[in-house]
This record gives sequence, structure tokens and C-alpha cells, in this order.
Amino acid sequence: MLVRALLPDILQHATGGNLFNQRVLTFLETVATVDRQVITKGQQSTTPAAVTLIDSLLLAAAADASQEQLGCRLLLAHYLHLFEPRCRHSAEAERERRLLSNVDGVITTSVYCRDVLTTEGFADHQLAVVTPGLAPAYAAEVEQRPAGPPRILTVSTLLEGKGLRQLLSVLETLTELDWTWELAGDPGLDPEFSAEFQQRLEASPVAQRSRLHGAVEPDRMIELYDRSTLLVLPSQFETCSMATMEAMARGLPVIAYRIGGLPERIPAACAELLAPPGDRQQLAERLQRLLVDPTAGAAYGHKNRQASRRFPSWEDSGAALWSFLRRQHRLRRQPPEVMRELA
Repeated sequence: MLVRALLPDILQHATGGNLFNQRVLTFLETVATVDRQVITKGQQSTTPAAVTLIDSLLLAAAADASQEQLGCRLLLAHYLHLFEPRCRHSAEAERERRLLSNVDGVITTSVYCRDVLTTEGFADHQLAVVTPGLAPAYAAEVEQRPAGPPRILTVSTLLEGKGLRQLLSVLETLTELDWTWELAGDPGLDPEFSAEFQQRLEASPVAQRSRLHGAVEPDRMIELYDRSTLLVLPSQFETCSMATMEAMARGLPVIAYRIGGLPERIPAACAELLAPPGDRQQLAERLQRLLVDPTAGAAYGHKNRQASRRFPSWEDSGAALWSFLRRQHRLRRQPPEVMRELA
């Protein structure tokens, strides 16, 4: 079976969506013929395929070509405006609702996103949750962390909605405590915001104890996790949060907002570290608590690592996607009356 993958022309950026696409498509290449096509704005795909996977940044591409060209059209929904509560009634979300009528099914990375699509009218057989995987190295034993003050780590693309300015403001209220902050994230998707944020950081009283890494190769991320004390994610919304999964696997406590699909990863014993959405004061209180009591942080981290053992490998994720692709391809070939019964 020929599987076409329509990918956005931002492959050079270290985003979670790009990493997910790369890893699952690498698996699919072991079981099917995969045609990866990087699509620029206005470009169309014309060669017929049995199944076409469409990155959610290219949702409009599902309407730009005929069903005969794209075959069974399945969306890889890394992000949609209609997933995010504060954007659910925006013009962008309304446009997405119209365009979603052109796809046969959707792959999401969390139960949260699947449930949103169910309320939008998708049937169960049209939806699949494919959780991101972890590389085998994340299961290796964690060596003793370096001595010294607590090391706060944030893994986030430098974008407005990731809450980085707000976190910086929180850190500026904790200067009486001893800590360092490291931020790993690609600055290239929004150069204007990245430049503004870096200027803000350089003028901050915590500049000397902060470090920007820029984009970090996936294979090097384990080094950052293993020399850190805790992970703080100030993002205003996450469909899944691969950084949370990786940090948990390396035994770190995770402080974040209770948003989107992120809480699905956190064990019940650690859920109290999730602050109400957008409540900066509650986020600061949780951070201060673990900075003052590193023993408590280590206990949360141990529970996270135990919970991470249920996370899939990338091979598991790829196999789950392949199973859904084959099922959708078979369903599309059923008579109309069978499809009506399923709907």
C-alpha cells in the first residue's frame, strides 16, 4: 500500500509535531511504501495514493485535491485551534470545522483531543489516539544528578503561547532562593517573539542565572534532563506534551498548568503539581515548594519515572498508526450502506 505523507515546510525546526512525524513515518517505511512530500503554501499533490496522511498545518490540502488523488484522507492533528478552549469560537476554529469535513479520519496524540473531535461530530471509528513514543535510551538508569543549586529546565519552542514571559516574571519573584534556569527550544518559528523575549531576559535580574540553549537535537535532550532538578512548563495549552513524557522517564517532577492532554501523562500522586490554567501565583507556589524542598521533588520524580514505564516506544506508536491506516483503508472500500451504519 502506498502511504503519502503531506508535511509542512518547517522540517528544519525542532517541534514535537516534526519529531512525531519523523519517528512514525520511519516505522511505516518498514511495512509500507511511504511517499513523503513537503508542501509549500498553495502547492497540491497530484499522484494517486491509497492513504494520505496530512499534517494539521496543511489541513487545507485535504480540500485542495480530489479524493481520488489523496485516497483515504487522514489528519495528523498535532494542533487545532478548536482544541484550545480560549480559541474554540475563533474564526480560525470555524475555518477548521469546515475543512475537517474533507477528511475521513483523524489521528490525535491524546484522549483529550479525541474527545473534542467527538463533540465536533466525528464517529469513534474515525478517530485514533496514537501516543508519542520514547526512544530506548529513556529507559536507562538515571545516574546521580550533579551537586549544586536546583536546576530548573523548560523545554519549549519560543512562541507567544508557551508562557515564557510569564514564567520569567515568576522566576523574578524567587530571587531569594538559589537556583538556575535552562531553556531549550527552537527560536526560529517566530523570530520576532524570540528576539523580544531574549531582550527581556537579558534585562532581567535573573539573566546571570539563566541560559538559552536554542534548538537541541533529540539525542542530546537526555543530557539536559539528567542534569536538571525539575521541569517547568508554563505553556497556555498542550495537546500532549512530549517534553513531559521525556522528563518523567528521566525521573523529574513536572510543574505545569492543568491543560489539554498534558494531565493524562501525570500519575495521580503527582497531579497536585499541576496548577489551574493560567494561575501564575499557583504555578509560582508549586515551584517555590520544590526549590525549598528538593527531597519532595525527588519523590515526585521517582513516581513519574515509575508511571513512565507504561509509555509506548516509537515502534509501538508506529504500529498503532499502521493499524489505524489499514482499518481506515478497508472501511473506505465498504459499500455506502455499511458506512452509514458505522456513522
